[in-house]
Formats: sequence, structure tokens, C-alpha cells
Amino acid sequence: MSNPIHCRAGCAHERHQKYLHLFKDDVFETSLLWHTAKYVLDTNISPNDADDFELFQDMIFESKFGRLHIYFYEQYLFPRYFKLNSDWVTQVFVKYLEFLEKSSPLFTNDAFDVVYKFRDSKLILMLLDRMSFDIKMRFIKHSEKHPDMIHLVPKLKLYNLFS
Repeated sequence: MSNPIHCRAGCAHERHQKYLHLFKDDVFETSLLWHTAKYVLDTNISPNDADDFELFQDMIFESKFGRLHIYFYEQYLFPRYFKLNSDWVTQVFVKYLEFLEKSSPLFTNDAFDVVYKFRDSKLILMLLDRMSFDIKMRFIKHSEKHPDMIHLVPKLKLYNLFS
């Protein structure tokens, strides 16, 4: 296993170079959050690559702003961008979930709860269309904790019947 701070100090990975400035003292929180979205969508970055995953964890859990894993989507991504570009936001969020899932299913469950609290059927349907099979199944199962959403989004009820 690689050293978790290897990619923050003297990283040799070319794909990480454009993100290393996020660990400097003069970085703004919004810059870190914006680049986190860019990072998860970067086609050269994968949650299945140990170094990519470690750099993600450093950005989200070890930044100078503290633990940003929930703040990223609850206070930044959805409120600022969903109405402007819902397609892009769901794309970012679904890929972000893949990284969170690798960290801990508990983090993914927290993200599911936030989505269901928004009570937005359009958002839920868009996410269901984009999620990987495993995360989609967990998201559907998690909807049982939010019965009001099952009534609001009939597709969830149907999925729950067959899952």
C-alpha cells in the first residue's frame, strides 16, 4: 500500500499534478470543492486506483478545512449547481459516491439520506439512471428509511419490489 501523503508531497503521477495545489495554505475552500468535482470526473482518475483514492481521501478528509465529505454535496454541489446544470451535478455526485463507497458504506448512507431529504423526485430519477448497479441497489434499499419518498417516486416502490 502506498503512503497516503506520497501524492501530496513530491507526487510522481502526472494525472495528479493539476490537483496538488489544493494542499497549499493559500487555497480557498471553494477552489478545493470545485476541483474535487473536477477530480472525480477526471477520466484519468479512478476510485479503484489506490493512489487516486488516497488523494481523494486527502482532499475530502484531510484538507485544511476539515472533513468536507458531506459539506461537498449538501452545502456546495446541490445548492449551487443543481438548478443550473442538473445533469452535470448528478454525474459528479454519482462518481463521488463511488469514492465515498470505497471509504465506507456509512458515508454513502449519509449521502443517500441527504438526497432523500431534498425530496426532489427529478434528482432521484436522474441518479437512478446514472448509478452503478451496486450503488443503485443500496440506494433503493435505503429508500425504505424514507417511505414518503417511495410514494413521491413510484419507481422506487417498483424497484423495491424486485430487489
